[in-house]
Amino acid sequence: MLEYDNIYYFVARHYNFYTGETNGFYIAAADADNTLQLYSLNLENKEDKKQWIETYRNAEMDPHLEQALTDYIDTIRRDVEVKTVSNDDYQLIDGNAEIPYAEAGVTFPLDAFSCDQYDEQCSRIVDLDNDGSVECIRKSIWYPSSLNSVLGLTIALYKEFDSYVHPTWLYFPCFTSLDRADYYPHSLGTVVDDTEMFETTSVQLWFQAFDQKVYTFYMKRIGQSSDYLLEVSLIEDEQLQPLLQYLLVAEKEYTFKCPDAQ
Repeated sequence: MLEYDNIYYFVARHYNFYTGETNGFYIAAADADNTLQLYSLNLENKEDKKQWIETYRNAEMDPHLEQALTDYIDTIRRDVEVKTVSNDDYQLIDGNAEIPYAEAGVTFPLDAFSCDQYDEQCSRIVDLDNDGSVECIRKSIWYPSSLNSVLGLTIALYKEFDSYVHPTWLYFPCFTSLDRADYYPHSLGTVVDDTEMFETTSVQLWFQAFDQKVYTFYMKRIGQSSDYLLEVSLIEDEQLQPLLQYLLVAEKEYTFKCPDAQ
């Protein structure tokens, strides 16, 4: 509730149920004869395009790799823009280093887990840490059923140790805060600078190979907004090396609907 010029205004946020993304406000106010008027301030994406802002680049990156990564990103920009949770048609991105489990021809003991939770159709085989031994990663879309959850990506990783399968969270330590990591292992993140920490939700994760190495592309939505972080890294020798990060900022416009408008 707000008071301005001796008039009280009641303001309520309206948002996308699936993403929690704010898309405007309702404003109710009483006029001179105490009739309640309802206004609507809508916040809409402009042509569903996003501005790409480079927020981190590893200064020690090999120039050949740097060129290969930036060239690849230039080719997928539009695909990345449209495959975000802000769109109704939310689809996962797969990289060229991923093989569907059913087509991989490997014997990974997925039956050690309940099939309803770890569906083979959602699983991919990839050597994401470049150690010569493949992992099985399950990624799927989570559709919320309550106000306490949002549309996003669920991730599970199977790694085989000494003939048994160990499920683990996929956790990128160089891109995340250690605070609360035990409770939210893949829902916090930013680039290396801890002074600019964002609450984020995973929305895309894919793996692309360049020169026989697998690189990780990880995209997260910032808070309850239409803005995203895309982080590119190399996992090797049990170390994660940050390479690139982009902030994808949605272009927005406001439209104001008066009570008499139809």
